[in-house]
Amino acid sequence: MRGPLRSEVQRASRLWKKAMPPLKQEEEEFLLELAERVREVRAESGITQEKFYEDTNIHIARIEAGKSNISINTLCRICSYFKVSVKDFFGKIKKN
Repeated sequence: MRGPLRSEVQRASRLWKKAMPPLKQEEEEFLLELAERVREVRAESGITQEKFYEDTNIHIARIEAGKSNISINTLCRICSYFKVSVKDFFGKIKKN
């Protein structure tokens, strides 16, 4: 993405981040665990981040880095793509 569209997307992202309260420590830790699980599922499937983006239009790199607080809808799309149930996805996340 280049030019004016990229600038608008970046501007909207900054405004959204300012409007959202910072995450609590336990929320941040859970987000990182979620990110690691997404990375595991993708790695197990042998799919690259680029191929995943081409197929889904979801930027998984930010999700895997724990820098994106994803919606349930996005998580369901990720699970569906990798043919993993949401139950199984969460079943392998460490419980606090």
